[in-house]
Amino acid sequence: GAVEIQLCSQDAGAYGLDNGSSLAELIDAVSSVPGGFKIRVGMLNPDRAPPELWKHYNDKVFKFLHLPLQSASDKVLRDMRRNYDYAGFKRVLAGFRKAFPEGLVATDVIAGYPTETEEDFRETLAALEESRFAVVNVSKFSSRPGTAAALLEKLPSKTVKQRSSEAAKLANRVTREVLAGLVGKEFDCVVTERGSKGGFMCRTDGYYPILLKRAKIGGFIRVRAAACKGVTVYGIVAPSARGSPRIP
Repeated sequence: GAVEIQLCSQDAGAYGLDNGSSLAELIDAVSSVPGGFKIRVGMLNPDRAPPELWKHYNDKVFKFLHLPLQSASDKVLRDMRRNYDYAGFKRVLAGFRKAFPEGLVATDVIAGYPTETEEDFRETLAALEESRFAVVNVSKFSSRPGTAAALLEKLPSKTVKQRSSEAAKLANRVTREVLAGLVGKEFDCVVTERGSKGGFMCRTDGYYPILLKRAKIGGFIRVRAAACKGVTVYGIVAPSARGSPRIP
């Protein structure tokens, strides 16, 4: 059977709004299925991530959070018609990290929204520096036909490109620093797939990726993060491992 089950949508937190159910109930239901597998919950918008949700992140659930920021400027968030402000975003982030200190947090940022000023952009950069995300998806603003944003006067393409490049550069540096901090630590992992350039990719309970030279897909194993080069963490079977799988 599958070793990883992904609950994916544009906003996983919206699950059940049409039928009286909830994401928490879905997680509980999938978790109750017998077998040694892990569940990854997809993107959650901050307004759909209540504090009690983390209680349902049991041993079968990766302690992973994809929480889109988009901008740290409340003005820009309002212009984007997001249903949250930066303070609300930070509350969700803090709650998750309190519950799961070793969980991976990913986010998204849009650079060059039409109403974004240089000050707004600097606020977003400061948030990326402060929050130490392991993964940041940076995209340049592009309008979609039929949306309110499509009617706004766009920023110069040079400005959008510069902001996107600066945000991506900062995000990459922080990612490298976060991943380097894993070196020397041991984790219970599940081997999920072959690496794109060889080896085998395994995931910690917090969904951090560690590359092993040899492994068996679907296996549960204790791994030591031995080195980090760029954004790749290389691991070895931990000396403390005794060969018995750790199945959730």
